[in-house]
Amino acid sequence: MKRINRYFDKLKKWVIQEIQNDLEYEIYYFACASSDIARVYTRNMYKLSKEMDTRFLVERQNFNSDLATTKKVKKDLIREHTEIELQEDVIDWIKDRKRDIHRLADHLNWMRIGDLAMAKRQPQM
Repeated sequence: MKRINRYFDKLKKWVIQEIQNDLEYEIYYFACASSDIARVYTRNMYKLSKEMDTRFLVERQNFNSDLATTKKVKKDLIREHTEIELQEDVIDWIKDRKRDIHRLADHLNWMRIGDLAMAKRQPQM
């Protein structure tokens, strides 16, 4: 994020194609990293779901209802649930930043296209 922000700051001052290419690469790298984080979250969510199902089957014999069993299992796995919730919050934050970054990048690209169009309309000497 810091590198992306630096490129946006540079592009505010100078619109240079090389800086835009570097920005596009950083956006691509950021998207790849965020997909890796999402993959880890999905894997952890699957493992937690599987563990909850396994524990539910074991604990069901000790309780009278499904609700009591579910509460016991969730209480036992509260740390894992907390980690999953934190990962989910991070993924939501990353999705918001990705959306913001893409909006800014599109805006810069449209500004560059507009500048090129205006330069083309200027009379040649």
